[in-house]
Amino acid sequence: MPIALPILQLDNKLEPFSLRTELAIECKKSMTHAWFFYTRPHIPISSLQISGQFHTSVPEPIKFSTESFQWLLKNDCFVLHYDRFDKVSVAYEEIKKRKMEKESKDLEKKLTDVSGRKEIFEAKNQLVKFVCYEIHETFNRLSKLPRDTASRELVIALFPIIVFDGDMFEVSFHSGEPKLEKKNHILLSTSYRCPYCSKVENFIVDVIHRSYFPQFLELLGTYFRVIRENMLKNHEELTKRARETRIRSEQEKGDFLFV
Repeated sequence: MPIALPILQLDNKLEPFSLRTELAIECKKSMTHAWFFYTRPHIPISSLQISGQFHTSVPEPIKFSTESFQWLLKNDCFVLHYDRFDKVSVAYEEIKKRKMEKESKDLEKKLTDVSGRKEIFEAKNQLVKFVCYEIHETFNRLSKLPRDTASRELVIALFPIIVFDGDMFEVSFHSGEPKLEKKNHILLSTSYRCPYCSKVENFIVDVIHRSYFPQFLELLGTYFRVIRENMLKNHEELTKRARETRIRSEQEKGDFLFV
């Protein structure tokens, strides 16, 4: 069962913005099966790749604001650790270690001996479903607040994470030949149909080896501090854009947000 760990909520210096960042964590362990992740070259992160885990009340609740997010990225307001990676996984398998040892050293043969286990599949689905629930419930609670207490522009970023106690490998291909490398941190790209709005959302899941988890938390802490500093630096422009977007949205709807 995933748990949510609050990491950063920005202080009053950033009003009218309120940024909430959390980690959604699922723990797994396997001494008998190794995890293999097939990777491809990673392009710089965009709003589309993490549409399910980053939401804002601008221009309206329960709606991903592509325009707002792209501006944040372009001006380095929202710095993400994902862009440290040059590869991202799009597929995975779980393989029995004993059978791996008995096989020849031919990597292609090793990778055909799949166990049929679905630990990775179940872990990532539990995580992204939990992230969908957390985001929708937050905006549902806000919609019940009086207008004057819900005037802040809320930005929510949830980071789904699998902490794995076991062997994990990255499989990449060079000139058609597979290359195997043991890893302690892998990015897994996935899609999921949100059960609360029926939209297909995209997520990036951090798969972290248990031994690396403390360093990973330090890494995120560093990035979150940079986010705060950059948002303070661009505070005037951010506020102007948020107000203009809110006014335009209210004029189009003929009503206020959070009603």
